[in-house]
Amino acid sequence: MPAERFVSQTTPIVAFGSCFADNISRYLHKAGFNVLTKRDNLAYVSKMGDGMVNTFAIRQQFEWAWLGKTPKADLWHGYDAAEFGYDEAVRLRTRALFDEAELFIITLGLSEVWYDEPTGEVFWRAVPKDKYDPSRHKFRVTTHAENLENLQAIHALIRHFRPDAAVLFTVSPIPLAATFRPVTCLSANAVSKAILRAAADEFFRRNAPNDPKL
Repeated sequence: MPAERFVSQTTPIVAFGSCFADNISRYLHKAGFNVLTKRDNLAYVSKMGDGMVNTFAIRQQFEWAWLGKTPKADLWHGYDAAEFGYDEAVRLRTRALFDEAELFIITLGLSEVWYDEPTGEVFWRAVPKDKYDPSRHKFRVTTHAENLENLQAIHALIRHFRPDAAVLFTVSPIPLAATFRPVTCLSANAVSKAILRAAADEFFRRNAPNDPKL
């Protein structure tokens, strides 16, 4: 357990990533906690807070908001395949949420990704059918090292811009319902979660001794 409580009902909270972040957001919001991403409907971390299921997508939001780093390809799509662009008003709202947050709850969902081969950039989710170009859109399983690097980058950005905020990483228990790998879904899910859990554990062991709010 943490040495002392790090959240109260007035603590500004930003939660996003996979579905657990959305579930805990709804629970805390209903209980009267100050969940910023439940009071906003403009930022993508609010509108698609449970749809950024890989560490690349999560990192993209922090780099976009705080560094103004915009992907080269059209990577961001919602559940209904609607395209989410790189609107500056949305970026500024995202930055405002991040700048106010005193607790980040970030949930990692899976390590299988679709990516744009010419740029190497990773999509939020699978490529929409009407956008799919087999010559450039590829599928792969990301590595432990890649996910560890993303966690380090996310943590470094939070510590640079919000040095006193508490940071809580979780791994979603929701299993894959399907896989694009030529193996059983049970096997693919076990590997997908194991990669994330191992990366999260190594990240925590590496950083927790010097970061009491992690």
